[in-house]
Amino acid sequence: MWLDGMTRWRADIYSPGIAGRLQRLFKPGRVLDIGCGSGKKVPEPFIPFGVEISKALSREADEHMRTRGGLAIHAPAVEGVKEFPDRYFSGILLRSFLEHEKQPKGLLEQCSRVLQPDGSIYVRVPNYGSLNRRILGANWCGFRYPDHVNYFTTQSLAAMAGACHLKLKLLNSLRLPLDDNINAVLKHGRRIEK
Repeated sequence: MWLDGMTRWRADIYSPGIAGRLQRLFKPGRVLDIGCGSGKKVPEPFIPFGVEISKALSREADEHMRTRGGLAIHAPAVEGVKEFPDRYFSGILLRSFLEHEKQPKGLLEQCSRVLQPDGSIYVRVPNYGSLNRRILGANWCGFRYPDHVNYFTTQSLAAMAGACHLKLKLLNSLRLPLDDNINAVLKHGRRIEK
């Protein structure tokens, strides 16, 4: 842990940051940030939309997002996403969120519904299958009680996504065994018939 903390700079060499990652993963259009906080994570040229459970943060996010043509909804995640029409978003951001959500499958079902057929969902969650978690046990950095209510392996995340008609593609497959996070993109695995 000490060595990892002292060498965090190395991640910046290999990582394009969230702005660069989204520009590579999402096509231009409306992007939904679930758990958007103050609403400033979705870069230009995307039109930002958000769902945020904090009343104060959702108000701040809404003010910011409206200046760029979007909006933020104050609601729990599943209920907030239900307010959007089918196939509305070109991209959805679930960055460090699914581990906090008490209805992760219900949320992915709603995300699948509002995602355009060629859209993408970016997911980042703690990697319960990491070597670091196995070595450190209860001292693993991914354990955060009481706010982390779900823990995912690549297999469990892929299975849940598949049940929602989404396919998982890992973005960090080479370093995954040593990575404390799973970074993945979800896309429609087959067209969902109404």
